[in-house]
Amino acid sequence: MKTTELFAVEQIGVVLVISPLCDFRELTSDELLQGDPAGLMELLENGLVQHVVVNCSRVDSFSSAGFAYLIRLWKKAQAGGGMVVICHASAHLQQSMDVLHLSRLWNVTETQDQALALVPR
Repeated sequence: MKTTELFAVEQIGVVLVISPLCDFRELTSDELLQGDPAGLMELLENGLVQHVVVNCSRVDSFSSAGFAYLIRLWKKAQAGGGMVVICHASAHLQQSMDVLHLSRLWNVTETQDQALALVPR
């Protein structure tokens, strides 16, 4: 498992499992969205991974920049025929995703094992 400032990252075949280590509130939108701070977009663009599982067990919610980054990951995964699955979402995070209608973009599961079972490998 690789750990960056922002994520713990593990690749399982064509699936990238990322665990955000912060809610991104301390980062500006520019810092998070202008670049690819953890190199995740590059992995999706190069076809090294196709699907993303986001394990949210270490965060309670995301800032708007955090959600924007997840949407950007989803778009990259979808462009390559992949999908994003969110797991271990807190009640607060689930409520935020529901209010923003983000639950329509990706599946949400209780556990990482359930998330991994949803993605084709």
